[in-house]
Amino acid sequence: MPQTFTKITQESFNWSGLASNIDSAGGIDTIKILSRYANKSETHPAIENFDSINMGLTPIYASDNNAGTRYAQFLDVTSLGGSNRDPYDRYVWSGEVQTDANNNSKFTHTVIDGVETDGCLYVPDPFFKLPANFETDANGNSNQAGVNINLQFNDLAPYQWVPLFGIYFGRFGSVENTFTGQNWDISYGNHASHGAPWPYYASQDGNNLYGVDSDYESGYFNKHMNHVQYWIYCHDGNGNAMIATTTGENLTDQDQTYPLSPTNEHYGSSNGYMKYSAPYYLRNYVATQSNPLPTLWEDHGGNNSGRNEYSTHHAAYVDYRVWASTQGNACIGVGYADASTHLNSQLVAYGATANADLSTPTNLYITVNKTTNDAGGQRICSGFLKAAGGYSSNTYTIGHYITGKIGDFTFMNVPGVVGTTRSASPASTSVSYGHPTGLILRPPVLGDGQINSFAYGSFHSDPHPGNYIVPAGDSMSDHMFPGSNIEYIYPTEGGAYDPVLGASNNIAMLTDESGVQMSTKTDPSFDDVEFLLDDILTTKTTIKKSGAGEALYIALNTAPAVMALNDADAVTDFVMTIRGVTQVIIGNYRIMAALTDSAKTEITRTDATTAITAPMKGSSNSNPSGGGQYTVHFLGTDMQGTTYGDIKAGYLKIWAELVP
Repeated sequence: MPQTFTKITQESFNWSGLASNIDSAGGIDTIKILSRYANKSETHPAIENFDSINMGLTPIYASDNNAGTRYAQFLDVTSLGGSNRDPYDRYVWSGEVQTDANNNSKFTHTVIDGVETDGCLYVPDPFFKLPANFETDANGNSNQAGVNINLQFNDLAPYQWVPLFGIYFGRFGSVENTFTGQNWDISYGNHASHGAPWPYYASQDGNNLYGVDSDYESGYFNKHMNHVQYWIYCHDGNGNAMIATTTGENLTDQDQTYPLSPTNEHYGSSNGYMKYSAPYYLRNYVATQSNPLPTLWEDHGGNNSGRNEYSTHHAAYVDYRVWASTQGNACIGVGYADASTHLNSQLVAYGATANADLSTPTNLYITVNKTTNDAGGQRICSGFLKAAGGYSSNTYTIGHYITGKIGDFTFMNVPGVVGTTRSASPASTSVSYGHPTGLILRPPVLGDGQINSFAYGSFHSDPHPGNYIVPAGDSMSDHMFPGSNIEYIYPTEGGAYDPVLGASNNIAMLTDESGVQMSTKTDPSFDDVEFLLDDILTTKTTIKKSGAGEALYIALNTAPAVMALNDADAVTDFVMTIRGVTQVIIGNYRIMAALTDSAKTEITRTDATTAITAPMKGSSNSNPSGGGQYTVHFLGTDMQGTTYGDIKAGYLKIWAELVP
């Protein structure tokens, strides 16, 4: 049966409506971002952008079970100037977004206060089902992910190792890491998850706005476990290139101590800044060997070592950096509650390829196949990690296999991060190794990297790949691999534009149901309506009347001609941010929204879960407080079947409704 995506997160990086500070020069709007792990003032423009952009991305990027529940990966609960703000998740950690006059945007590296920093963005799987039950649907099919990344490097010299993307492997401690509507449930204990949904090498000490080093917040687990696999790339200047995988960055800046692990060059010197440095072993190899790439390939097996179809994807060198030294047939690195993680560093591909320096925009097609040994006793990664039977009946293993295409290179079932635990079972609601897994985008300073767009979709594999064991007698017998009938699908790239661009400067776009301009009415339901969408914290729109009959209708713009959209093109998501609202009507009201067609017939509307329900704090206050924004988000399932033709001449309808 052909597979379809359960949910897709699409991004073209047009974040102008989310940013607190934008620099405009030469027809380019520039947004610089730096996390609170930096030693900066909380009013620093890059810090304010970190807050506001992540506030805006939180309801968009959050993993969703399509039933109104979304899940946090790493909440921020900071306040601003003594004013509490709504919790928000942390996705973008550093970097810069540029948008040109044609509305084309890119995510890239930047310089902040004279210090270079990579772009760094963590995106969770779009779909997450709890109880996790090892990420299966009602039919036992495993949750998979398909990724389409468009990237390029503008100055990638030969023999420079650069990251293409990363896969992180999250570890949950409980199921309480959820929010409904605009309200987060933050009774999650130690920041939502253990594992790697944040760069725990970002800050060596507490000299930052959080007052702690970045490893402190990870608790026990991340200090001793590396849950990230980076895919890195190098070319020789003669049309040949190599793809390898590594662990995530080490906490130490002593890269020769752990030569198979990458590092953050800024660790220990500039808190909050990121600069990827590939493993010392690889950097030194290409710097000291003649004709290094083919030599490296052959040194680690090449194509002539007699490796079978599975072990060709294993490889090259193994990183034993994980904190414990247990290396037997059971686990490498036994941690808390006998949990462990393991990752083989690998040489994935080498050879001739077009666009070897990646100077032309290139699409990377990646699927992540999540596999579990729910019967116990089988292995998921090479010969180094064995689960279940050897420890206890409720020890389980969950692992990743990565399949896809990068340039002219294709690959199948390359092992990713593997984790075991004896603290969970398939029926448990506290599965240790489950979601959130996710994607890391890391456009580096080195090579002048940029990400132009990405699409990240979740789907359920059919048939279920679990418990697929290589037949007895094979050299890899007792190992699990995805089944032979697995489908691999990749989301297509979409586009994004601002459908209410210019509404604050063109109040004729803001009308009532009859088409009368709201600002011209003698007794309007909204006062100062032009301030609703101006993204300015100090201005505010006042709601004076409630009910759908008193709604504000905002005329939607058509897409820019450069996008060349057709009426039949699908609309996957609709997101709007609102700042500066107050009410003079007495009572507990929520803000409702709907999309309509040109006849003002509703296509979809928010419900009790997705409506804006945060209370208004007096007529003299601008809401929300703390520099936040309200977000109206129609999910992919809300938009199912909706086309560009349905909405291109339609309206965004907004009104206040008394909470029953």
